[in-house]
Amino acid sequence: MIAEAVLSIVIYSAYAVVFIGVLASLLAFLNKIKHSRYFLDESYRPKVSFIVPAYNEGQFIEKTIKKYLETTYPENLKEMIVVNDGSTDRTREIAERYACRIVDAETGKAIVVKGRKGNVTLVNRKEGGKGKSYALNDGIRFAKGDVYLITDGDIEISPDIFEKGVKHFADSEVGVVIGFASVKKSRKRRVITDFIDYEYESTQNLHRRGYNVLGAHYIVPGGMSFFRKGVIEGLGCYSARTLAEDTDLSFDILMKTKWKIRYDVSVRVWSNEPRKLRDLWNQRVRWARGNMQVTWLHRHKVGRPRYGMAATLLYPFWFANIILPIAFIVSTSGLLFSMLSGINIPHPGFLKAMLTFSFFGVWLIASILQRFRSSFAGLVSPGFFMLLGFYSFLFFDKGVIGLFEYAGIPAMGNLMASMLSVWLFISIPGTYLSLKVSDRNERLGQLLQFGVFGYWMFLITAAFHGYVMEIMGKERKWIKTRKD
Repeated sequence: MIAEAVLSIVIYSAYAVVFIGVLASLLAFLNKIKHSRYFLDESYRPKVSFIVPAYNEGQFIEKTIKKYLETTYPENLKEMIVVNDGSTDRTREIAERYACRIVDAETGKAIVVKGRKGNVTLVNRKEGGKGKSYALNDGIRFAKGDVYLITDGDIEISPDIFEKGVKHFADSEVGVVIGFASVKKSRKRRVITDFIDYEYESTQNLHRRGYNVLGAHYIVPGGMSFFRKGVIEGLGCYSARTLAEDTDLSFDILMKTKWKIRYDVSVRVWSNEPRKLRDLWNQRVRWARGNMQVTWLHRHKVGRPRYGMAATLLYPFWFANIILPIAFIVSTSGLLFSMLSGINIPHPGFLKAMLTFSFFGVWLIASILQRFRSSFAGLVSPGFFMLLGFYSFLFFDKGVIGLFEYAGIPAMGNLMASMLSVWLFISIPGTYLSLKVSDRNERLGQLLQFGVFGYWMFLITAAFHGYVMEIMGKERKWIKTRKD
């Protein structure tokens, strides 16, 4: 009885975490109703400053500038500010070809280049590569717009992005508008970008629709967001105290101001994403460490009404996102232990339905939203073993053992249960192995990770690794994500 009670608590606690994500997905259906009630002025035309921090973006910065030059917003109401953050590649050289004004960040002295169109300003910083916050703050310092669009240096914007974004600011209560970054597909298709593409559609797009209904966006992404002038400055600009400067700023906006944050999926950009397993790993470990730092930094605000609903009723949505990797590992361990020990943990019908929707329902909705572009990657993202083992509990109380008992071959069920147990305990070290293999042979490393251990386990292991690094007090070093 005691063992059953303990295992039930372990397993069902993870259901609670999953339920919060499912709830956000369900709320996403109400986003259109929410959006229809917004005050929008299609003719509203404030001056916009497009601020782009660029550290060693020589591969992408020219395309980013050209996409800006193709925008349809009135010429006299837009400007682009490229902040060259001490790049050691050709970023400065490329940006200078288009710059109408070249500014020294330290002295403020400017050189005007006559005869060029587009109103592009290049701000040169000498000491760079320490984090985006420094470059962003310099960009804001020289911005003249009433609204800022902030993206990464490898982002490609749409021609009508300014018109679609600024119409929200006709409402004087709106301080921030979040857009959606779709993964840019290259001519040479990469499996890894298919997984990232589906992940963004199923988590970022779907969940942000739900958070939009709730009125609390915990991450205002530095890769694609509009800000009203004064919102960032009123909070002291971007801080370098964490590795997630955008999330840190988001918490400050939610808990220290009354500005409204909106999500508009029609405000869309295209992002270049990591093509190698090691680069994706470095990015996700940094995200995990940054999110943990932000959570700890703002811990004293949790549960205090003076900081608004984001610190009280809606905080569980953020906390569930943080503990999901741990809950996933713990709950799966509990399921497998109950399976091997013969302890039968009942799974009520509504929990099975919720778990079914948490994967298959979200998969279907996300696939429809992206027109089944990366749906196969989404379907196999848990890995074959996790699909077989974890989701067999949806239909059989004894999981995979019950599945094979129903098929009349119980011995095979015990064998598969044993294999699943082995898989669970080697999946995390297996992810580290995949990284080592990818350092020598990228294709083989990705095949091992995505084919055997799954994309989900990669994300979980990266987050877990970031948490451990933070707890151990490892050096907080900002590492640029390579996307070549």
